[in-house]
Amino acid sequence: MRTILQSAGTGSFLKDAIRDLVVVIVGILAALWLEGWWQDRLDRKEEAFLLVGLREEFVANREQLVDHLQTWEDLVTAVDRAQKIMGTEVPQSETGEVINIFRRTLYMRFFDPRQGQLSSLINSGKLGLVSNPLLRAKIADWPGLVGDLEIERAIALHSFTDGYVKTLRKHVAMGDSENRFENRINDLLADPEIFSELNGIGSNAQRLVEEGNLILESTDEIIRLIGNELGTAQ
Repeated sequence: MRTILQSAGTGSFLKDAIRDLVVVIVGILAALWLEGWWQDRLDRKEEAFLLVGLREEFVANREQLVDHLQTWEDLVTAVDRAQKIMGTEVPQSETGEVINIFRRTLYMRFFDPRQGQLSSLINSGKLGLVSNPLLRAKIADWPGLVGDLEIERAIALHSFTDGYVKTLRKHVAMGDSENRFENRINDLLADPEIFSELNGIGSNAQRLVEEGNLILESTDEIIRLIGNELGTAQ
């Protein structure tokens, strides 16, 4: 095969030069394409590995969130029932039921999600490996939703512990040693401060429910999208 140096004339020289140049360019492009193809395969394998871990984490967080949402909804209901009987005289036969209502107003839990896989993905800069743009955006936004709920949690906790619980304990402490809560129930129901504190608890619990439902909606969408990407959507 002739080379550029072996070419015998200007026209032939140019043809050979163009041919060799095309061969070089095609070779470079082929090598770049092959490298890109291989890197894409590696990226997709790593993406699948990351998504499997994320799905497990989001499923666990969803289970916890659903459980907590139920307690917040129960708290809203208990506060509403407690407020409706404020200012009334409770017959001895109904004391136990009223006490149970107020006990439920003391049950406040907070969402503490697992974010190990999520934090690792974001902090490592590998979020770009998630090829689905909608899924990538949902994953990036999720910590912000949890942060909003954390703000509501801080407000609720302050109101709950420094206000309502302290006032309620004041009544309990004034009863006798055997049936302290039972003997103070009518005084408690007549206390306007308790009614005011219940307003705050109910409002805080309702905001937790609203923020929690936003997170649940986003979590369900993320789990669905991950399932689609992994080819395991039901």
